[in-house]
Amino acid sequence: MIENYFELVDIEYIEFTEEYDNMVDITINDDKSFSLSNGIISHNSAKSTAKAGISVVGNDYYGIYPLKGKPLNVRDISLQKMRENDEIKDIINILGLEIGKKYTTTRTLRYGKVIIMTDADCIDGDTLVLTKRGYIAIKYINYEDEVLTHNNQWKSIIKIIEKQKNSSITLIINGLKYTFGENHQLPIVRNGEVLIICAKEILKTDKVLKKK
Repeated sequence: MIENYFELVDIEYIEFTEEYDNMVDITINDDKSFSLSNGIISHNSAKSTAKAGISVVGNDYYGIYPLKGKPLNVRDISLQKMRENDEIKDIINILGLEIGKKYTTTRTLRYGKVIIMTDADCIDGDTLVLTKRGYIAIKYINYEDEVLTHNNQWKSIIKIIEKQKNSSITLIINGLKYTFGENHQLPIVRNGEVLIICAKEILKTDKVLKKK
């Protein structure tokens, strides 16, 4: 059902910036999402998007499992280390997988697929955020500000991540410019496969998964 909530969009232009020191991220209480001046909703947690989808399709065939931080990259680690990771163990149990068993179908599993959704962060420091003081560039946000959330509630800020000098990547998608830190993770489709990659690995031929 992911196609009901996301669309594939082409990348029109990619620009790699060697040094960029104007990247800011904030967290507001209750794990809400906040409104930006261009109408985009920035999510503190992908959980809110997943919950919105569940409210439409129900939970008879779909479930949500919140991961702690970023999922473990299992590409170059031992099987033993992977099995010791709490989140990986939980996902194995949730799916009903058996270690060492070869599967040719998902019909015997409790779920047929897993979609990992990650946060939106690394916002351009000049991006305007709607606060009780009006629209303010996020680099000027302070702990006394209250931010308007996607459900029209004013919420206080509980964390401001200080800007750091990083390389950044700017993408132009549907005529709009988006700037990400080089290690910001993006959901894309490449050669028919859904991948979560760092912005620095993005290719012009990739298609980005974007909320409709």
